[in-house]
Amino acid sequence: MVKQEETNIHIGLGITESVEAKKEILRGQIDMLKAAARLEEYKKLRNQELAVREKLRREWIMLKRMIKELISELPETPGMEKMVVKERVKTITSTRTLQSDLESIQEKLARLG
Repeated sequence: MVKQEETNIHIGLGITESVEAKKEILRGQIDMLKAAARLEEYKKLRNQELAVREKLRREWIMLKRMIKELISELPETPGMEKMVVKERVKTITSTRTLQSDLESIQEKLARLG
């Protein structure tokens, strides 16, 4: 195997071009740092949300158990129907889907020109 020599390519930039390039690099770094900060905040909020959801789930299970115990302790009365606790699961769906978000962004871009 023949080792190829590396060649460096140099591009001459004027002072104004190099200053503008440096500014763009710095702006990019700022944007990346801001995005990293938002990501950390999102992670913190998401963990809080999951903790609250888990607490709510545990309390819901405990409440269902308490209702069943209460119903089982009620005396039987002749001529009355036995109370039946129906379990209904309601799914939470997002009113805004990715498609609607995409459409609203495209509308905003169209309005801007």
